[in-house]
Amino acid sequence: MIYKKGEFEIKLTLENSYQRDSHDNVISFDHHYTHGEEQPNVQIGISIYRNGLRINGALVAGAQGTTGIHEKSQIIHENAIAICCSNLVFKLSLPGLQLLWVTEADYITCFEIFEINDDYVIHGEASISRLAGNGQLIWQRSGKDIFVTIDEVADDFTVENNCILATDFEGNRYRFNLDGEEISI
Repeated sequence: MIYKKGEFEIKLTLENSYQRDSHDNVISFDHHYTHGEEQPNVQIGISIYRNGLRINGALVAGAQGTTGIHEKSQIIHENAIAICCSNLVFKLSLPGLQLLWVTEADYITCFEIFEINDDYVIHGEASISRLAGNGQLIWQRSGKDIFVTIDEVADDFTVENNCILATDFEGNRYRFNLDGEEISI
């Protein structure tokens, strides 16, 4: 995916075959950010371009469940990017790609990130989390089953009107307010 932000172009790529210190990599990264000692199974490349020239690159990596790159897997601000990778959320400065913070937001994997005021709501497989703008976990909630449905209906997980609506694998529906309190549907 490619995003335009001011004078910069930000390109996100899955780099799961990337091997650090290997000469066989198609692209190299200036920064490598991981969390923990395990071998990563998800690696996302973030490349910054100005006037068509690549000026910076970072690789974020995690060892838990898989995460893809899609419209809701990251939020790009004027001076930072917050991105889901594995069970983690990374926040990096733009255009320097310095690590601002990394937080484990789910114990399996993180699918989507939503901005709420200056915080983030994370749609994870096992839980829904709210992170402060500095990466601190504010609250985390789980359901009777994982927050994934077999049908992948468009409204399986939404954040609107100060509510988080979620459906678990068994079809149970949940509604949370932004303070993480479950409210009746």
